[in-house]
Amino acid sequence: MSTDAADVENSAKKKSMNTRFGIPHPSVRLFLDWLQKVQFEIQCHQIQLEAGRPAKQRMPVYATLEADIAAAKLRYNLDSGRTFAYTFQVPTAWSLFYHPTLDYLAYMSHLIGA
Repeated sequence: MSTDAADVENSAKKKSMNTRFGIPHPSVRLFLDWLQKVQFEIQCHQIQLEAGRPAKQRMPVYATLEADIAAAKLRYNLDSGRTFAYTFQVPTAWSLFYHPTLDYLAYMSHLIGA
């Protein structure tokens, strides 16, 4: 059996597992239920804010964390954006993109506690 034929057969087996019994996979249903619940909560919160309810107070540590994340995103966009701003591609384009990306990912991992 060729590699392409084996890939098609494996792909068909994977697809049939979700629909073999005529019902969708439960993880899709659970995700959609969760998504609908979260969207409803956001809509309710937005309606309450528009009606004049004061916003909930955030802990200072979260406000600081959000500010740090926003600053890191801005710094990364500026650093990596320089790579794409050149009219002619420079020989060091990969390193101009790669190193800021690694720094950004390392810093964000530190901030979110990963």
